[in-house]
Parts: sequence; C-alpha cells; structure tokens
Amino acid sequence: MKNSIDALREIMAEYAVNAYIVPNNDEFQNEYLPDSAKRLEFVTGFTGSAGTAIIAHKKAAFFTDGRYTIQAAAQVDSAIFEIYNLAEKTPQQWLKENELKASYDPWHMSVAVARRFNGIGIYTNLVDEIWKNRPAAPLAPIKVHDIKYAGKKHTDKIAEIASGMAADIALITAPDCVSWLFNIRGGDIEYSPLALSYAAICKNGKAELFIDRRKLTPESESHLTGINIRPLEEVIEITAKSVQLDADLCPNAIFEKLQEKGIEITEKQDPCLLPKACKNDAELDAIRKAHDIDGVALTKFLQWLPNQNGLDEISAAAKLEEFRKENPEYIEPSFATISGFGSNGAIVHYHASAKTNKKFEQGLYLVDSGGQYCSGEACGTTDVTRTIAIGTPTAEMKHDYTLVLKGHIALAMAVFPAGTSGAQLDVLARKFLWQEGKDYAHGTGHGVGAYLSVHEGPCGVSKRYDTVLQAGMILSNEPGYYKEGEYGIRIENLVVVVEKESESVGEPAMSPRSGVPNEVQKNRRGTIKYLGFETLTKAPFDENLIEWEILTDEEKGWIKDYHEQISRNI
Repeated sequence: MKNSIDALREIMAEYAVNAYIVPNNDEFQNEYLPDSAKRLEFVTGFTGSAGTAIIAHKKAAFFTDGRYTIQAAAQVDSAIFEIYNLAEKTPQQWLKENELKASYDPWHMSVAVARRFNGIGIYTNLVDEIWKNRPAAPLAPIKVHDIKYAGKKHTDKIAEIASGMAADIALITAPDCVSWLFNIRGGDIEYSPLALSYAAICKNGKAELFIDRRKLTPESESHLTGINIRPLEEVIEITAKSVQLDADLCPNAIFEKLQEKGIEITEKQDPCLLPKACKNDAELDAIRKAHDIDGVALTKFLQWLPNQNGLDEISAAAKLEEFRKENPEYIEPSFATISGFGSNGAIVHYHASAKTNKKFEQGLYLVDSGGQYCSGEACGTTDVTRTIAIGTPTAEMKHDYTLVLKGHIALAMAVFPAGTSGAQLDVLARKFLWQEGKDYAHGTGHGVGAYLSVHEGPCGVSKRYDTVLQAGMILSNEPGYYKEGEYGIRIENLVVVVEKESESVGEPAMSPRSGVPNEVQKNRRGTIKYLGFETLTKAPFDENLIEWEILTDEEKGWIKDYHEQISRNI
C-alpha cells in the first residue's frame, strides 16, 4: 500500500496536484464495482462499498460511514491514513482544516458530489496512471429480460417516459435504470445483473443506448430493434437544445461536456427511478416465487446449522450457498454474504477471510445473505439476515435480540396514510432500543430491485429517505444492535408496500404532501388511502433467542402467524 501511495504522490507532483480524491465509484456511480474500477481498494486495501480517500503530499485521510468503521480500522493502514467516520468528520471539513484544494476525476464523481467538494477536475485518472496490470473492463453478454417477468414492454416504458418530458432529451446514466428501461440484463458487475451503459430518451419517443457493442448477442440485438446503439464514449456527443439529467446519478464529466456545448441542462430526478421502484403485478408474482424458493433454502440451512460441529464463518456461508444452488432458478448471490460469529458479527458489513475466519463456539452467529433468481416462474432479488444462537445464549443476548425483534415487528405491522415517507417510519424500528439508550448506525431499510440491484433508490426507511412510499415498492426491514467486541444482532426481511383498507372522509385531514398527486392520497370516493407491508421473506427466527416475557400478545401472534406461513411454504 505504501508503494502505491508513494507512486501516486509522484504522479500528483507531475500534474501539480496538492490533494487527490479517490472515491469508491466508477463512471456509472455504482455501489458495487467491476474489478477494473476498484481504485479505492488498490490504493487503500479497503474492500467495503462506501469509502473515500484523500491523498495529499504530507498526509492522507480515509472516510466511511458507520457500517464500515470497524472494517476500515482493520483494512486501512492507520500509519498512512487518518481514518474517520463520516458522522464525525467529512472530507470537505478535513480539506478545509488542512487548507487544501483537491483534484478528482470528473467521471468518478456525480454532479451533486462534485459541487460539495468544489475541487479541480482532471480528466486523466491518476490512480490508473500507476495501476499496472489493471484488469480489463467487463464484456458480459446482454440478455433479454422476458416480458413475463418484466410485465411491460420496453417500448411502452420509453413512450411513457417520453410523454412526461419537458427537455428534448432525458439522459439516463444509472445502469440499473437502463437495464430496467430496455428490459435487458447483463453481468458486468458481480452480484448484480447489470449492463454498464447509458441511455438517452428523446421527447419524440426515440431512444439511444450507449454501450460496448461487443456485449450484444443476436437475440439482444433483435430485441433492441429501433433503438439507436452507439459507443459508450459518444454519450458526451449528444446534440439537443435541452437535456434533463439526475445530478445525484450523472457523472460530472458528462455535465461539464454538455455544458461546454451550450446545451440547456435541467436537473431532475431520473424518470426511471419511481416506475422501477413500484413493481407491477407480473414482477411481484415472479418476486414472490423467488422468495418462496429462497425461503426453503434458508429454512433448510437454519435447521441444519445447530446440529453441526467444527463449523466456522466460511464453511457455514458455503453451506448456505450450497442449499441455494439446489434450486435451478438460482443464479448467483445478490451480494457477498456477511457471515460473522461473535465479535465479527458486530462489524456491520463484515467479510470473512482466511485471516479473520472464526470457529463457532458459544455465542451469536449473524448471517446476512441473498440470491438472484431468474428461471421458470421465479425472478427476483432476495436479501435476508438471521441471528442464531450457537449454544446457550446469555440473558443479555436474548434481551437485545428481542428489542431488535420488537422493532422489526412494529415496522412490519405498520399501517400508514398515503403520502408517508420512510423517514417517518424509521422510529418504529428503533423505538425499543432507544428506550434503553441503544441504537444502530445504519438505515432501517433500503429499496430492492426486481432481479436488479439489491440496493435500489429512491425509497428506503431511514431519516434520509423522504421519498413517499407507494404500493409495489420493495424495501428491507432490518433493525439491529451491535455490541462491539462481543456480538452483532440484525433481523432482516424484505417487504412490499401494499394497499390496506381505506378510511372514508369528506376532505383530507391534512394538505397533500408537496409533490404527491391528490390521487395518491385520496381515491375517487373521497377516502384516504392507507398502506402497509406484506412480508416477502420466509425464514424462521431463532426462538431460543426470544425473551418472550417482554413481548405483547400482538407481537407473539405475529411471530406465530409468520412461522405458520413458513411451514406452509415448505
């Protein structure tokens, strides 16, 4: 690592750069990256999905969020980098304190993030200049996503988006949005069936796809008949009077190049985000079947686990993968399995390695895993976490587990009026922990794609998600508690937002939420719509960890009903 930092500082001197920002991003602003784009890992050794390094000539700093602070301390050399939790210090604050103006690659920073840094864009990536034997960019073939899973033709999606546009062109720069829009899937990124690409939707209903043409098969090329296929690099050559783009998703390089051409740019949320998040009936049918299959594999694993001797984190995760692979519908994991025993379970996004692998003894085992399924009648993305007692749990473990479970149940049972956001529901999952001065340093829930990314915007459950929840959105429900150095607890199911019984009213009791159409809150009969959650995941909880005495009758009934559903599924 020291050699790479020294080499980077030498190239920085050649370019007269005082400080250089290395984000965990690529030119598509992906959370998970192909090997060719893992520049932050190359420079720092950090393998998590969220982090930023700043290298100056005399010092360097590394920043991550609460999910990865323990991992960063283990992987990033503190003799070279000052390591910070973003909640305590931001990169911008560090730069200001050290009186530094930083440079960055405009392709690897979104418009919004680049503005926050107010740095100097350099179109030569300095990490690439020193990264010898850098892996080649991926060229996975494009597959057509069957209409029985998609539920809507790609031509209809394009027409709907074009009809709502004000600008001449809507630029789509997120690969999951492009894949959803054209009903295609790829394999450029491990765990996510994405094709690295951009798209442009014209107001007249025409569309362009910017992609390496070598990825197209005869089937996918036929499927995309009528779509203008262009090389990826030509995205900056589009011509129009006006373009709309999403500043949170679009690389600053594209913004700058279009601006230089005098194109009028409107910043607007990607028009694919909401329709992609609100799954249609065909998508939900296929997703439910994927969860049924995944639930059988998980239940087999949870029944197998307590009777084993000599297990460790790596062998347990491998066995879970083995159970999933028994199903022909299974394709691959939806993310790298988090398999943490004891103190490793307290590392929110822990990854077991030969160096850190713990043997199972007496304590808690946390396993967070998921699968990508798409075959037969099933097609969907799963994500589930269970915490299991190995041996006899302590009273403290049982109490903490039950506090987390109570929060999980409270969110699962929530009924709320249309117009409610995830930020307004987050307290339900934290309430019981807060009452005892405890909390967790991650969101309660994130959106999940339909055989796409396991982390999907724009919806979620945490204080930062103000997107209004709508029927068809799939979210995780995953409160947790982490006692550093001892154990971690997380309970995660995926849920889908569904309509509940409505309440008849004369006029709404409150003004409609800004930006939310009246029909979302009020139907034609003058009733306020209410929403709730349907749990999709089917895997039992460890009843040996439940402190039944502190559960209400309603909570006990919910667990009983849930476990009966699992029994019927098996």
